[in-house]
Amino acid sequence: MASSSGTSSQQADIGDPPAFVATIAKSMAIQMGDSNPTSVQCVRTTRQAAEWYIARVYVRTNPEVYLVVLHGHFSNPLARVPLGAPIPTGTQIHFTIDPVTHEILDFGISNQSFNDLSVLGHVQDLILP
Repeated sequence: MASSSGTSSQQADIGDPPAFVATIAKSMAIQMGDSNPTSVQCVRTTRQAAEWYIARVYVRTNPEVYLVVLHGHFSNPLARVPLGAPIPTGTQIHFTIDPVTHEILDFGISNQSFNDLSVLGHVQDLILP
């Protein structure tokens, strides 16, 4: 359990992310071609806040989610691309996970780096299984 020295009740309630977050992150890293990413971070936030921060996109639903960001060397072989077009690649993948259903709600791959996830909440480093 993460310790807290903050004064707000939100900070006092922060604990380690559930194990399923790291398990999903490991699975995504493998699927995207880098089973040993250089860093993995997550933050519990809302879907709208996460998607606005990451992609400047508004989404209609706004459940709490885990936003997970991995740095490494990735390629998305599952992407739908026009015939002959290269598959998306990047040094970062990010996705949101519904904490109730454990489903991935949003996904992206890019070369952009999101280094200040703390604007969304308490950022935690993940150790992949």
